[in-house]
Amino acid sequence: MRWQDVDLEHGRITYIAANTKNGKDRTVHANGAVLEMLKARRANRTGADRFCPLVFTYQGRPIKSVNGAFRSLCEAAKPKLGRDVVFHSLRHTWATGAGHAGCDPRDLMEWGGWSDLKMVERYYHTGAERSIRALDAIGNHLLATVPVEKAATP
Repeated sequence: MRWQDVDLEHGRITYIAANTKNGKDRTVHANGAVLEMLKARRANRTGADRFCPLVFTYQGRPIKSVNGAFRSLCEAAKPKLGRDVVFHSLRHTWATGAGHAGCDPRDLMEWGGWSDLKMVERYYHTGAERSIRALDAIGNHLLATVPVEKAATP
């Protein structure tokens, strides 16, 4: 990711086609937490990083892969995570978490860069807990629209 692809003022990040799996540019909204992290990163650059066009570097050099660091973290957390966690697992975790937070699948499709809703289904795992919360929300919505005296009538 390059600083020229990050719009801190408007809260947008552009992923250029050369770095996306589907080969298309994609601009997404960056939430407040991401924006704060990026602002702090930009403000705290020193030495060789100060003029580097890349957002993420290590000692002034581009980070080519995060897999080694990720594997080390997974090893340390193995009793809790299991052995099958890979960096790509984070995409499933993100999609599922966003879905559970109430994000529309069409938004997930756009943000994740997927070309159709079938791909969203591969990454977003609803789970029983989400279904129960959704059913409760529907019931609460229906009850809120019906006067109490009519809701109690058989």
